[in-house]
Amino acid sequence: MEIIDVIGAAATVGSGGLLGVLGALSTRLFGYFERKAEQSRQLALAEMDHKHELALRDQDMAYMEREAALANQKIQLELSGKELDASLGALQASYGHDSDSINHDGHWLLIGAEFIRKIYRPLLTTFLFVLVYLFFQDAEVTVKDDIIGGVLALASCAGTWWFTDRSVQKGVSRNVRG
Repeated sequence: MEIIDVIGAAATVGSGGLLGVLGALSTRLFGYFERKAEQSRQLALAEMDHKHELALRDQDMAYMEREAALANQKIQLELSGKELDASLGALQASYGHDSDSINHDGHWLLIGAEFIRKIYRPLLTTFLFVLVYLFFQDAEVTVKDDIIGGVLALASCAGTWWFTDRSVQKGVSRNVRG
């Protein structure tokens, strides 16, 4: 073997080793870029999952808020129903109290007084409306608007006064009786 053959064999071995090192480095380099791309893909998938979970959570929160609002509305409606039932019961008790309030034991004078007491407000109201109607028929056009306004104001005043008066009397008598 000659020196050229030895040098050629050494160059072949050396070039093969160098080529092996370059192959290993390029494999590592491509592996690095593959891992980097895989990590980016995994990160993008995780972000998508996170956004999806946030959207689901927001939907759940909106659903729970609507559910709570409906439950609150249901409670309010039930409370309003109970208040109406109580008000109706109080009104019925008031009517019962009014009819039982005077123990007249069949005496004709007390029966007459009770009748006058119960019929007074409806008769007075009817009389006042008839009176206003008669004045309204003979009034000028400019005065008719004032009459209408006055009738509405007085009718609302009388109605609220009478029904409030009944409630106050009932509350006072209830408090007095204990």
